[in-house]
Amino acid sequence: MLRFKNAARSGGTKDRTVLSISPVEEDGLFLERLLNEADPTARNYSKWSVIRHVQPEAAVTKMKRKQIPIVLCENDILRDSWRWVLVQLAQFADPPLLIVTSRLADERLWAEALNLGAWDVLAKPLNKEEVHRTLNSAWLHWLNRRRPAREGRQGHARCARPRQESSPLRPQPGRREEGTGMAAGMHG
Repeated sequence: MLRFKNAARSGGTKDRTVLSISPVEEDGLFLERLLNEADPTARNYSKWSVIRHVQPEAAVTKMKRKQIPIVLCENDILRDSWRWVLVQLAQFADPPLLIVTSRLADERLWAEALNLGAWDVLAKPLNKEEVHRTLNSAWLHWLNRRRPAREGRQGHARCARPRQESSPLRPQPGRREEGTGMAAGMHG
């Protein structure tokens, strides 16, 4: 299988970027306004940048040049385009998380999207709190998913434990405690 390397990040992993795929330009503009209002669910609010694309093909081309953590794909007008986008994202080494948006977000769409690998489904009209909750959750998952790879390149310094010195207050493994009849650290 051909795997695309995502383009280098501009600005590091603190860029909160979402790519919106919708043939309705107002959807992207509404999303941009909604995301850049104060986030009721975040302690440390930072703005999102929204990249808008009408055609899924152009959006995938953009993702090959710029690493994007989250993709919103409209389902109502671009029927089944989210499936095509999901197949394309599977070719990326570090794929973005896909969120499907639809006015007809019924159980069938939810089950199918989640079973095929989409992150979530958002019902339209978009609810401000639900959008913030879903995008923040996806953002944190995307960052945490990448963390082991970043730490692996830095070596195993974080994994090494400092040597513990013997302490009269801390029983050492294998040493018997007086009066207990069992090794220290062993219970019950």
